[in-house]
Amino acid sequence: MSAFVPGKSWINFCDYYTYEGLEFFDTPDFPEFPQNDNDQIITIDSKYEGRIDLLAEDYLGSVEYWWFIALMNDLRVLPNDLGIGKEIRIPAPESVSAYMQKAKAQ
Repeated sequence: MSAFVPGKSWINFCDYYTYEGLEFFDTPDFPEFPQNDNDQIITIDSKYEGRIDLLAEDYLGSVEYWWFIALMNDLRVLPNDLGIGKEIRIPAPESVSAYMQKAKAQ
């Protein structure tokens, strides 16, 4: 079996397994992000329906930070989890910056 996986997909972080003829991806243990008083709660509208990348670009400054939003909101089946009217938490940009600086230092 083959499938196209976009470069920024979370699947690129997964392990691929075959067990008794079944093929599946096992997601790694991603870090958890504690809630911050500076986080924003927004309601998904038509602009952001199914577009976590646009949320990341508009609120965090880069489409590459989409996974921070996904992890904070336990969004596992994108874009189906981003329907109009859903309230989600956007992490504070300073929390994302602090995490990225810490990760680069390691």
